[in-house]
Amino acid sequence: MTYDRLKVRIFELKKTQKGVAEELGLSETSFGQKINGKRPFTIPEAEKLITILNIENPASIFFNI
Repeated sequence: MTYDRLKVRIFELKKTQKGVAEELGLSETSFGQKINGKRPFTIPEAEKLITILNIENPASIFFNI
């Protein structure tokens, strides 16, 4: 699973993947692996992303619906 909608949201907010990674307490490499579907997000990471990016419909990003 890749997170294209998550990438779009980061872009919409004029943030960088590096900046979001730092807010999550992850390295840029680790966040890159997760956002590209090579490693899963943990539930606490997903919850924090929802807050950081003000995601209104998290299911549309974290599940294939």
